[in-house]
Amino acid sequence: MQDPLNILKGLADGNRLRVVPALMKQEELCVCQITELLRPAAATVSRHMNILQNAGLVHSRKHGRYVFY
Repeated sequence: MQDPLNILKGLADGNRLRVVPALMKQEELCVCQITELLRPAAATVSRHMNILQNAGLVHSRKHGRYVFY
């Protein structure tokens, strides 16, 4: 089981909290699709996704220059 504190930190931001249900509805999303959903800069999305990944809430895979979560 993941550390509950890390999970709560991962979900403590409104943008990250919006990404998790979107990922639950889709099999996977790339950073560009998540950027369209949230509307911040791609670097901000990557940072949010890194926090979610460190919390153990998402996993990533790279395909060419795209990262899918």
